[in-house]
Amino acid sequence: MPKVYIFLDALDECTQRSELLDVLEAVAGWQLQNLHLLMTSRKEQDIESSLKGYVDEGDTGCLQSDVVDKDIQRYVQQRLSDDKSLIR
Repeated sequence: MPKVYIFLDALDECTQRSELLDVLEAVAGWQLQNLHLLMTSRKEQDIESSLKGYVDEGDTGCLQSDVVDKDIQRYVQQRLSDDKSLIR
């Protein structure tokens, strides 16, 4: 059976968040071995509470903003030094 991967980015930006969380809970209840979900979101209490019911703690990760900010800063500095059209 083929594996199915679904990527959902920025759950916290969904305007119909409650409905989305209900759908995700229903999909998780199907317990399909070939279905894999990857979801991203800012830390929001309602999202964390909802996912806690069917996502194992070991299957979660947190990108701390200070780590991400440093990566973004390095990237911007590198682009500014490499691309002379950005000199201004």
